[in-house]
Parts: sequence; structure tokens; C-alpha cells
Amino acid sequence: MMMLTLFFATGITGAKFCLLTKISDSLWLPMTDHFINNTIVNILHISSTNGIDELQTVRAAIAQTISFIIVLIVFIKGKHYKKPAFENSEAI
Repeated sequence: MMMLTLFFATGITGAKFCLLTKISDSLWLPMTDHFINNTIVNILHISSTNGIDELQTVRAAIAQTISFIIVLIVFIKGKHYKKPAFENSEAI
């Protein structure tokens, strides 16, 4: 079950990074989001009595799902889905 949760969280995170790239037309926003996400996860890491944090993947999946929903709302409200995919590319 934990592997399924991790798989779901990874897919949601990848989709969120794609949307952030489309919104900003740059890799800086998804890179910043990744840095902040890793910082928060490492700060909130909890050690239990047996030394293993059993619910870390569950907390990460919940946080990534909430974050994805927020980014999706911004993406749809800003009508970023109407922008061409490769606006600045030129044919060779």
C-alpha cells in the first residue's frame, strides 16, 4: 500500500511540475517548488520510537495532492492551457 501511495504522490508531483513550467515558461518555478518541498519534508521529518517514520509517504502524498490542486486551480483560472506549448521555438 505504501508503494502505491508513493507512486501516486510521484505522479502528482510530476504533473504539478509540468503545470508550473507551463505557467511560468521557465524551469525556475518548479525548481523552487521542489527545493521548498524538500526543505519542508526534511524539517517535518518525525522519528518514532522504532526509528522509522511510517507515515512520511502518507504526509507527502497528502501535501502533494493539496499542492497539485492549488496549482491546477491557478492553471485553469489563468487560462494557461490556451498558451501554445512551444511559443518561442523556431524551426531549423
